[in-house]
Amino acid sequence: MMTTDHFFQSGNARLAFGEAGEGEPVILTHGYTSSTATQWGKDGVLDALPSQFRVIALDNRGHGNSQSLHRREDYGREMALDVLRLMDHLKLERAHILAYSLGAHIAAQTLTIAPERMASLTLGGGVGRWNFTAAELQAISDEADELANGAMTKHILRMWTGSPKPGPEQVIEISRQRLAGKDALSLSAIKRSMPDHTVTLEEMKASIERTSLPVLGIIGSLDWQAEAMRELKSRIPQIEHVEIDGATHGNAPSHPLFRQAVTDFLKRHPMA
Repeated sequence: MMTTDHFFQSGNARLAFGEAGEGEPVILTHGYTSSTATQWGKDGVLDALPSQFRVIALDNRGHGNSQSLHRREDYGREMALDVLRLMDHLKLERAHILAYSLGAHIAAQTLTIAPERMASLTLGGGVGRWNFTAAELQAISDEADELANGAMTKHILRMWTGSPKPGPEQVIEISRQRLAGKDALSLSAIKRSMPDHTVTLEEMKASIERTSLPVLGIIGSLDWQAEAMRELKSRIPQIEHVEIDGATHGNAPSHPLFRQAVTDFLKRHPMA
């Protein structure tokens, strides 16, 4: 199991990462409330990546072994810059990027900042934040307020795709388990900063076309962002699109098709 026991300074945060293997670098960025261990290790993605790649997994700021900060301005665009600063720290001119959920939104923003630093991009369970609705922005604000008070029941219920939804006592217990060992104030600040990841489809399309960047979009058919991924594909046709039938936002990375699609994509798009 990879451990994130290497550290570097990125802006005002001390960030943790792990690495293994040799070859073309692949940087992994995980989702909200997750970490390298729980996103990539538990789901088997790390073990599935071929040994010919140098796998570099970042614990996003506020997550895992990285430093937690409590202001909205400590997150947002800073998280997109963290990916580039990690590359600078490791003296990497370019790297493949494999990202999931919040990590995908971070990577989409990194794409619009410095597409030339990417050898390929895999957007898993997220499409870049170009599609916020007024209702979602209000929900984000409400959920951030609740997190500041040490609970995340509203977030859990909004993201729950199964039926029936958990009852009051069950969702409180799920919230307790999800927040165990985590900094709720940091997660509140991250939640509040999510609108700061906003990009436009035009920016993404221009960055992809300017660099002829290979992009894979992979998502579960039951993911709440599945329709947005389909729209992204329709607007930027050169994106490769894989939809995992019956998979949700939470379990798609553990699906064999996810691992197979990602490894096949990386093998088909070596660095020039």
